[in-house]
Amino acid sequence: MGTLYVANTTNQTREYCFRLPENPKIISIRVPPRTQKDLWTGSTAQLEAIIQEIERGHGAIPVNEVPRHRDFIGSCWSLDKPIPIGSLRAALDQNDNVLLMRGYNLRKDAAVAMNDHLHRHTPGYQGHVEMEVIEQQRPGFQPEIEKERIESLDEGKQPRGPGGQPIEPARRGRRRRAA
Repeated sequence: MGTLYVANTTNQTREYCFRLPENPKIISIRVPPRTQKDLWTGSTAQLEAIIQEIERGHGAIPVNEVPRHRDFIGSCWSLDKPIPIGSLRAALDQNDNVLLMRGYNLRKDAAVAMNDHLHRHTPGYQGHVEMEVIEQQRPGFQPEIEKERIESLDEGKQPRGPGGQPIEPARRGRRRRAA
């Protein structure tokens, strides 16, 4: 007998659905955002089947892979021990950083698309688009981005992000597992 712990490292409630090998009925357990829960206590065969389903269906990763993971971490799991708060915090921080960079890349892509549209549909347009994002301060809210500037340059030039650092192109699709 063992216990499977799972941590929801997103900002939304997740519902984990799985089946046990000896029972075709679907079991559904809700886990609130940014928390962990003991998902199931049972035999090794049951826990292995649940782990396969949450890895395949929910993208969960083992807690020992959290420090090496560089993409968004939707959930992580641990057998027989609760997930350490340090690992949970690391996953939450990693997710915040990934989402900030995704947002920045989306705004950059929007500026490039707007610039391209203006070049194609505005006769005589020779400029480039500058976009400035300023977050309004709300009471009780600490903004992550206070001010950023995105510049759309002509083809062949490396776009620059906050602090003048070169922007790497966004990767598309899922990472492949090692064989």
